[in-house]
Amino acid sequence: MINIINTASDAMITGATVDGVGLCYYNYETEEILELSSIAINSCSVSPMSPIIKKYYMIAETAFSYVNISISATTIDARYFSAKIIVNEVTPNKNDFDDLTEFNMAVVGNPLVNHLIPVWILIEPKISANIDISMAINIEAA
Repeated sequence: MINIINTASDAMITGATVDGVGLCYYNYETEEILELSSIAINSCSVSPMSPIIKKYYMIAETAFSYVNISISATTIDARYFSAKIIVNEVTPNKNDFDDLTEFNMAVVGNPLVNHLIPVWILIEPKISANIDISMAINIEAA
């Protein structure tokens, strides 16, 4: 049996992966973990009225007592889509996001240093049209 490795692991984290704390993604083409700030535009396709769940990784290079991860959008953009965030090692179902408010905040207490912590973002269009939206993923740590 051949074991095909195509997912991220803690062994891929280097000293240059993040500066302090950051949100990263797994680049399937280069098979490496890259911080979101390393790309100019992070986009995804969302079909009208079809939700998608995106997976990112939070990495803390140093010890923190907590890390807050939140999503924000302009008032105008928030009319066209909703976004919710969960931090969990297990892949969530769409139903796992039901009790969360739109553009919520996830708190990670005492995150493990140099460990991939999965961050899941549900994006749901509110209209049945193709539109360009903007959202920000904010990280605060102490």
